[in-house]
Amino acid sequence: SLAMEKRRMKPLFKGFNPEQITPKDLNRAGMILFKFGMIDNLTAELMSRAGDEFDKKGKLVDPSKEINALEFFANRIIEMKEKAMSGDPYAK
Repeated sequence: SLAMEKRRMKPLFKGFNPEQITPKDLNRAGMILFKFGMIDNLTAELMSRAGDEFDKKGKLVDPSKEINALEFFANRIIEMKEKAMSGDPYAK
């Protein structure tokens, strides 16, 4: 985007593919975007947790496994809309 070009951020995202990204790399991207003021803290935090799966003991399961971040966030938006429609006050 133009804002990223003005701030000379493009090299920081070379090879970025949101359809094939590890949770670790997505977290890194979120921190960069937050640092440059492109996203808020809540969005950066959500990006840091995207795709995380935990075992029964609470340990991360395969944090190097690539996910489709676009699909992940689209599903979260759908879930929030469905919860809001059913009256969940936290989903608004």
